[in-house]
Amino acid sequence: MLDTRRVLFPLRSNIAYFDTARVLDIEARVKQMALLADELLFEPGVLKITQVADGVWESWMPPEALREEEIRQMREVTVSGQPMEIRIGIQPAKGVPARYEDSVPIMGGSIGRAFIAEFHLLAQESGLDNVAWVQWPVLTAEGEAELQSLKTESECWDFSRDRDFPTVVDDPLLDRHLRTGLNRDLALSAATNVPAVVDELHRPILEFKIGMQQEGIDGGSAVGAEALHLWAPNFTALPWKRIIELHDHGAIGEFRAKIAEAEEECAGLSEGERLLALKDIGYQAALLKAARLMPDWTDVAVDAGVGALIDIVPWGGTIYDVAAGVAKVRRERSDWTAVLLALNDTD
Repeated sequence: MLDTRRVLFPLRSNIAYFDTARVLDIEARVKQMALLADELLFEPGVLKITQVADGVWESWMPPEALREEEIRQMREVTVSGQPMEIRIGIQPAKGVPARYEDSVPIMGGSIGRAFIAEFHLLAQESGLDNVAWVQWPVLTAEGEAELQSLKTESECWDFSRDRDFPTVVDDPLLDRHLRTGLNRDLALSAATNVPAVVDELHRPILEFKIGMQQEGIDGGSAVGAEALHLWAPNFTALPWKRIIELHDHGAIGEFRAKIAEAEEECAGLSEGERLLALKDIGYQAALLKAARLMPDWTDVAVDAGVGALIDIVPWGGTIYDVAAGVAKVRRERSDWTAVLLALNDTD
């Protein structure tokens, strides 16, 4: 089982969240890991990957190279169907761009797909840039050398199995580029010794590597992720301020232990049975905990109707709105049910 107390969000293997514009899925994923992990690491900088008919172009810029308005403008103008041309030429001096007439085109055409990936604006807008448990790791020279060595090993492994890899996009050049990017991020994960978060676009490639038992490659869902989504299915609607508060909640450790314990208890069941069992564990455990704090809670639950529960998960709006003792649960900062209550309070 992966140790996900610290997780890394690399750029290349999360580009599906940044298909020109940033999609809400990346915010949901970061919120999930903010609740399940102690520390979040984000790869710094701005990564741009552009696919045209005759190639794929990738460029990376350090975070200090672009301002917020420039990143937003880049996303606005880099869209599918727009013309693009890459030219190369000799600079007359350091920092002085080569003249257009002194450069030659090396790639061009209409943009097929474009990805502009960066986590800085998300961190700024969410408030994550002001918390101690969010980091932006920069590799040392030794770490960068290790990364390149590990990446080369992965690419050699890929070469011997090239025809067996699953195809994830129709364009063969972009498809191969996705593999290269994943290799780089897996090497970054190994160099930092932190598990990496991978988007759905890259998942089939990773699963192939795991299935073929590539040395040093492991995978799996974050511990507690399945139970979290079953016990609090609407937690991604919570504002960032609440997510940050819950990460720092005094009972978050107990809550994580509870959902991990529930997943382990149900691990041997079939998928359908496992989902039902996980829901039931969350319901029964919360019911018992709350009953000790509020003796009349079960009567309130019956009166409100079990159907009022959110997806058969405790703490549906009707129940905690009418439960007179809910304030007492909120005050029980050492009790994991306070975290569960807050996760389901999306009003």
